[in-house]
Amino acid sequence: MSGVKISDNRTNWDTMVAELKELQNKAIVVGVFGSSGSDLVEYATTNEFGAMERKIPERSFLRGMLKAERNKIIALSGKLKSRAITRKNGAMWFARLIGMYAQDAVKRRITNSKQWAVPNSPATIKAKSKRTVKDTPLIDTGRLRASIVYQIVPRAVAKRGTI
Repeated sequence: MSGVKISDNRTNWDTMVAELKELQNKAIVVGVFGSSGSDLVEYATTNEFGAMERKIPERSFLRGMLKAERNKIIALSGKLKSRAITRKNGAMWFARLIGMYAQDAVKRRITNSKQWAVPNSPATIKAKSKRTVKDTPLIDTGRLRASIVYQIVPRAVAKRGTI
């Protein structure tokens, strides 16, 4: 016999399986996070869904992004899943990259709101008259766009519904 020694080191495999199991119970959420009733959360909610009683039209920057980018996110997920497994980057690496992509996609949608959103009313333009973006929907100070972040949360939390 040649003295060949075969060893089975399953550490990487076991780690990946554990991460994938953990990821099954997670969700990637993107939006504005804060306590209910905060001015920024209220502003985001009002623009996302509209407020007809206040004559504010729906300008869906979150749901609209998901609808517009769904196929790209699915394709990216397929590519990244295999890299997460074959390159030992891990399941959380995969989730963070998808989260960053979705976060950036929402910010791009807000930036490009003149191309798809209902235009600002004359009253809104007048109120914003001292700023350079007065006729750009969803952008006044840039605070909304800057507040868009992603989080990886337990799936049960995500099902409660947030924007």
